Amino acid sequence: MRVSERVPRNPWLLDPIACKCEIAERARAGIRNARAKGKRLGRPKRILNTQRISALRAQGLGWKAIAADMGVGAGTVLRHAGEGSKIQEKVF
Repeated sequence: MRVSERVPRNPWLLDPIACKCEIAERARAGIRNARAKGKRLGRPKRILNTQRISALRAQGLGWKAIAADMGVGAGTVLRHAGEGSKIQEKVF
C-alpha cells in the first residue's frame, strides 16, 4: 500500500473543516459559560488621571513622554486626553 493511499489515523484529518467548526463551537461554549459564571473577559481597562495628563501637557511634555511617564502607550494617553478635556490635538 502506498503512503498516499493509506487512511490517516486521526479522524480530524479526514474533514478539517468539521474540525475547525467543532473547535470554534467549543470556544464559543467556553466563553458563554464564563460569562454565565460572571467572569470578566478581555484585557483589564487602565484607569488614568486625566488631570495629570493635562498638567504634564501644560508643562510642555509631548504625548510620548507623558505615556512613558505614566507607563502606558501614547494611544492610551491620547484616548484618555480626548474623553472629557480640552487638550485634544490632531495627530497626523
